[in-house]
Amino acid sequence: MVLFVEELAKQQLWHWLETERDLEVDGEVKTEEGRIDLAGRTPSGEYIGIELKASVDLEFRSTLSEQIQRYIDSEEFDKVYYAGPSVEEVKEAIESSSKEPSLPVVREACKSLVQGIADGKYEKQEVLDRIKGEVPEQILSFEYAHDDRDIEDYIERRMDYDPTKGSKPVTIEEGIKQI
Repeated sequence: MVLFVEELAKQQLWHWLETERDLEVDGEVKTEEGRIDLAGRTPSGEYIGIELKASVDLEFRSTLSEQIQRYIDSEEFDKVYYAGPSVEEVKEAIESSSKEPSLPVVREACKSLVQGIADGKYEKQEVLDRIKGEVPEQILSFEYAHDDRDIEDYIERRMDYDPTKGSKPVTIEEGIKQI
């Protein structure tokens, strides 16, 4: 049902953007950061991206804010918008000062740091020492599993993984910021 609602919303928004706002619109546009639902060029030449979600739940919010932030950081778009039924929840998630980590975000940061280690940019122990010294204890001790595993354990285990195809290395500072 959610996919149907999202697809219907995308079609309606696409139609509105073209007929009422005079944008040239494409759907499911491939970017360096993934596929964005809609991308359009305004009559003045601005290139905008729009990510649609039919619903947002507590598990999904931090992943959504991270996804939107990646589109913003890519600088492929002049503006990036979120469209969905619960804008207040998304706004709260993006602006939240909550220290509850998002496991998908931590996983992606680890993949990028592992790639940096594989590329010889820095050493594994240097990464682990910096993470332990700079990431707040509240995040590192967050238990994400029912068997008392925490984010610090997760990061240490991920540092032993082989690099993931397509992962781009980041600086240690950027990896820590993402975590």
